[in-house]
Amino acid sequence: MQKDKQSELITVPKLKFLMLKGKGNPNSEVFSKKIGVLYSLAYAIRMMPRQGYTPEGYFECTVK
Repeated sequence: MQKDKQSELITVPKLKFLMLKGKGNPNSEVFSKKIGVLYSLAYAIRMMPRQGYTPEGYFECTVK
């Protein structure tokens, strides 16, 4: 059964996130190093509540 396709306007709250911005080969060494740093930051933030500090707006997420 297929539902009717209709557009719907939704409001998404402001969120904070980490990201990389740029161009180039995602298989390059530079990109690999940047992803490593991004992962380290994300994991450190993920573990903060376990150390007794919870940043404002924090919500638990999965770091992959």
